[in-house]
Amino acid sequence: MRHPWLYTATTWCWRQIDAIGEPGGYTVKFALQFLDAVPDPARAAAAVMRFRSAIRDDGTVAVPGGVENEHIKPLELSPRPGVPSRALFSDDQIAADVARLEGEQLDDGGWDFHFLHFSPGQSVEWRGDPGCPPDPP
Repeated sequence: MRHPWLYTATTWCWRQIDAIGEPGGYTVKFALQFLDAVPDPARAAAAVMRFRSAIRDDGTVAVPGGVENEHIKPLELSPRPGVPSRALFSDDQIAADVARLEGEQLDDGGWDFHFLHFSPGQSVEWRGDPGCPPDPP
C-alpha cells in the first residue's frame, strides 16, 4: 500500500522503537503490533529482540501504573503464529496462555478484560452488547 502519510508514519514508528530504553507496558504491546505488520521482516525480527527484557518468565509484560498486578498476556502481545513477535515466547508460554483463555471463557462465549473497569460503556466496547445481535456473516 502506498499513501502519502504511510512512509512518514512508518519512519516515525521506527524512530520511536530505535529510541526505546527499557520498554514496558503498552509500549511493548503496540510496538510488537507494528513490528508484526511492517513490511520489513528482517528489520522487524531484529527489532523484536529489543523487547525481550520486558517479557517476564510467564510470558507476560507488567503494566506500570495499571490496576494491581495488571499485565499483558502472551497472546495479547503475539496473537498469531509465524509473526516476528512470536520469537519472544516459548511454546510452553503460548500453550499456558491458550489454556488460560479456555478456562476464563464466560457462559456467553466471550471473555472479560483484565484492566480497570471504569464504565458500563467500556464493557460494551470490549465485550459487545449482549442485547445486540452479531453482525451477519
